[in-house]
Amino acid sequence: RGLPRAGEVVEPATDPAVAAAPATDPGVACGPDAVAYVIHTSGSTGAPKGVEVTHRGVLAFTADSSWSEAHRRILSLAPYAFGVSTYEIWVPLLRGGRVVLAPPGEPDVATVRRLLADESITALHVTAGLFRVFAQEAPDVFAPVREVLTGGDVIAPTAVRRVLDACPDTVVRAMYGATELTAFAAHTTMTAACPPDGPVPVGRPMDGLEFRLLGPGLVPVPDGETGELYVAGDRLARGYHHDTALTDERFVTDPAGTRMYRTGDLMRRTADGQLEFAGRVGDQVKIRGYLV
Repeated sequence: RGLPRAGEVVEPATDPAVAAAPATDPGVACGPDAVAYVIHTSGSTGAPKGVEVTHRGVLAFTADSSWSEAHRRILSLAPYAFGVSTYEIWVPLLRGGRVVLAPPGEPDVATVRRLLADESITALHVTAGLFRVFAQEAPDVFAPVREVLTGGDVIAPTAVRRVLDACPDTVVRAMYGATELTAFAAHTTMTAACPPDGPVPVGRPMDGLEFRLLGPGLVPVPDGETGELYVAGDRLARGYHHDTALTDERFVTDPAGTRMYRTGDLMRRTADGQLEFAGRVGDQVKIRGYLV
């Protein structure tokens, strides 16, 4: 997949505005908490929201200890305007690896199979829906890679077991996250020796993040009971672009002064410390990866 075609090509030598610009350092301050990029949510529950992601958040995400050598050569299938692109682009490039861009068009089994083999891909991410399709049509397609990541919707445990049966040397990693948390925030790994025996859990937080299950008044709920997930840590976005009211609503501070992101997801903690998804606050549901 190439970069988007520009409607107009600007020649620096002939464009007066560009030619008049100084060639020196513009002197713009850029610290860890400066905005690295603004990426928009899908807007399926209203207008799309521009999320201001910081340099600190991106660097903390790419430095996570879960990104082993398996993530050195990644196949990029997601649009660059989708949060997963943060993983596909910055994890390999900032760790000395390589990104392989898929050709234009919807990915199909034949194309993905060819790319995984010809480009020596070591890891990739596919949405839960696409993972389910591949598991039904060609569960062995992921055999050449060391890890396949999936998420964005409910992950079918039967699909995971089909893939692990066909690819016993491949790790399937379930990912949970949000644009406001710099892509993924939690994960759980599944192998042929330890496949899921029930619903696929959300898992445990990634490095530098703290998960809290809270009830009304930000009171923690006991283990085993359902609460809303709040996330604290250095991966939180600065907020929503030009929307202070929504930022204050979703990014809250606890009595001790810790800043948290309110996910709107209801979860419960299992006996072994993993989180399980239990629904959404209010009447929202997720259909094919979109909250409605």
